Amino acid sequence: MKRDLFRFSTDLQGTIEKPWYWNVGLGLLYCSYGSVDVARLNKYAKGTDTLPQATTLYDRYVELGYIKGGSGSGFHPYLHGGLTLDTRDRQQNPRRGIYADAFFTFYGDLAPKEWANYTNVKFNFAWRHYVPLGCDRAVFAYRVGTQLNVVGDSPFYLNTYLNQLYMQRVIYEGLGGANSIRGILRNRIIARGVAFANAEFRFQVVRFMIGKEHFYIGLNPFLDAGMVVQPYDDVVSDPELDGSAVDRSQIYRPHLSAGCGLKVAMNENFVLSVDWAAALDKQDNGKMANIYVKMGYMF
Repeated sequence: MKRDLFRFSTDLQGTIEKPWYWNVGLGLLYCSYGSVDVARLNKYAKGTDTLPQATTLYDRYVELGYIKGGSGSGFHPYLHGGLTLDTRDRQQNPRRGIYADAFFTFYGDLAPKEWANYTNVKFNFAWRHYVPLGCDRAVFAYRVGTQLNVVGDSPFYLNTYLNQLYMQRVIYEGLGGANSIRGILRNRIIARGVAFANAEFRFQVVRFMIGKEHFYIGLNPFLDAGMVVQPYDDVVSDPELDGSAVDRSQIYRPHLSAGCGLKVAMNENFVLSVDWAAALDKQDNGKMANIYVKMGYMF
């Protein structure tokens, strides 16, 4: 499907009494989703690398009424506020401490009311804990979190969007992929309410100096999980879409993946990360070659 996103936000944080902080912010989110513009994509294709015209799953969902409003577009002003607990010994690659936040986000809706009224309130919670394992070379780190729709109705594109107090990257959406559940297909788990967890051991295997710069090479085996906790009211069971009735026990179970990462760090601040992961169920991703290259640790 085609996706356009515009986002503006102003966010503030203040100290209540360390380690507690308050957070407040307001912004505007514009999302526009539609059918794939095949003609535009084929304009830049070379040779026989052209895409055929086809009915996509997005088109079918619009036809069936699961995606209301036709194009799946909307302007949503929002206001969020909450609390943060931060006892980490450092912001980058902490060795010990807790970093947790809980906040509510109120979304307004500027779309025509004949489409749908998508004013809603979402609740987010994330708990990150860093536990030293007897020395400064080994840390056990885990994260658990959830996003729930607590009031009102939410369009499908806001259910894919994972709210954050502060923007640190371009895309925050869905569960699955490099930033949430490694090894699971990107955006695999999407619903009105989701929960996720990550657990990993962080080992600094080798330390060395190059000139005056400190380096280390680390390994971090991990286990990731995510699941639907607040399902849609309508579950797709159209035989033209999936060929059989939906088994809810398969949809609303935990989706698991496991893997290991290689870290190359300079002066604790610059960390090059290469993670490999695989889903434990082939339904979530049948490929074994899932490599993620990014900067820093995932959390």
